[in-house]
Amino acid sequence: MRVERIKKNAPFTQDEKQVLIDLARELSSRINLTEVDMYHSAQLKRAEAMNKLTTVFATSLRLRDSLQEILLNIQNTFRFDRTSLYLSDTKTNEITEGYSVDLSGEFKTLEISENIKKELEDEASNSDIRLIIPLSVQGKNLGFMCFDNVLSRTPIKKEEVLSLKQFSQQIALAIDNARLFEKVQELSNYDDLTGLALRRFFKENLDQEVYRSKRFNLMFSIILLDIDHFKKINDTYGHLFGDEALKAVSNVIKSSLRQTDIPCRYGGDEMVILLPRTSGEEARHISARLLKKVKEIEIPSNLSGGKVVKLTISQGIAVYPTDSEDVNELFKCADDALYHVKQGGRGFYTLYEEIKNKK
Repeated sequence: MRVERIKKNAPFTQDEKQVLIDLARELSSRINLTEVDMYHSAQLKRAEAMNKLTTVFATSLRLRDSLQEILLNIQNTFRFDRTSLYLSDTKTNEITEGYSVDLSGEFKTLEISENIKKELEDEASNSDIRLIIPLSVQGKNLGFMCFDNVLSRTPIKKEEVLSLKQFSQQIALAIDNARLFEKVQELSNYDDLTGLALRRFFKENLDQEVYRSKRFNLMFSIILLDIDHFKKINDTYGHLFGDEALKAVSNVIKSSLRQTDIPCRYGGDEMVILLPRTSGEEARHISARLLKKVKEIEIPSNLSGGKVVKLTISQGIAVYPTDSEDVNELFKCADDALYHVKQGGRGFYTLYEEIKNKK
């Protein structure tokens, strides 16, 4: 503090000096208290951010949603130029995806280049304006968090570094839990033997497709199929052979469809396929392709006592909304078409539209 008289030749009295000294001490004390308050306020803000993140971890188990909330929360708390998160494959340690949030608050997907990979794995990349923290849980490398002020050149404070390292431990646990949850959820949606969707998962997607088709005036088809004489195959060659037959047919189905198509194991050897935005004629072509590939299947002969067993499938096709706008009725149409094929000798396919006038 510097104090001057207007009249420079008039010296300060002893009492005035003491008042100024007391004033300086009071100002020093107030400034110190303000700094302490600011420090505690920052600590409180970081603690609140940690509590908020804990809530995110507890309530948001979808991985991408969790990552977005985490990055937005950290960015709002610390106000870095950019906060980034990179995920790696736990088996190969290869960086596979990246996300970031900058001062604009926009959540972005990042492209992963070789330069980025090298930078993340190089400890020398850390500086007073850039901090990279590895994410790991029980020896598994999950990825990296990256915080930088490259544009503003504002140094990252030591207390921020400590908080960020603490955050990163929680974030690593959250990512690991979210990945585990998604894996368990994925497994619960698919049949262990065939790898096809289960009925519950299929129904959810079918309901969505009905909604989408109604709203945008689209059509879709379903194919209901089963393996011909499957019970006889099981009884003759055993369940091990039957399981191999199911897996082989399922593999043909999965490899013959588009990514948007959803095949499901409906029960036993009965399967159903949802074909979005597919007409009846297009569904016929798909059925023909499936039938051809199934006929080419070769089950290991050691499972059938050395005998070559050829497989065929029967398929019934129904089209939304041509055959019905009601899901249950649509399945009945496909089932009627399938029954017609079986009555006609099996090993073929037909549209419900082709047989409805013959009923």
